[in-house]
Amino acid sequence: MFNPEMMKLAQEQMSKMTPEQMKAVQDQMSQMSPEAMRAQMAAAQSMMSGISPDQLRAQMANTNIQDMSPEEVARQMKQGQATASAQASYKISGAEQIKQEGNALHNAGKYEEAAAKYLLAKTNLEGDASP
Repeated sequence: MFNPEMMKLAQEQMSKMTPEQMKAVQDQMSQMSPEAMRAQMAAAQSMMSGISPDQLRAQMANTNIQDMSPEEVARQMKQGQATASAQASYKISGAEQIKQEGNALHNAGKYEEAAAKYLLAKTNLEGDASP
């Protein structure tokens, strides 16, 4: 979950949006599945985990959301969704590869090494909201 400072920052940014921009965001979000929404939130939290609210404010100061058209807001949201989806696919693909390595070790009777691979695959997926 976002910390209170990040929530405050999100509210500040939303208060700067025009009604048309807010509608574009709502329309975009209404088309997302719950799984995609969870993945988007997890990706946002992951990207912001190493950034302080003040650093994020400074970065956002360079982007005036009021100057963006509703289409640009929607485009950026789609781009964010695509990025989150690509990150989730990358994590899942990597975990699947590690699992296959674990399966090969298991089939070779190397059970402890296989268990370590399975644990690594599981650890790599922690925090992933994909189905």
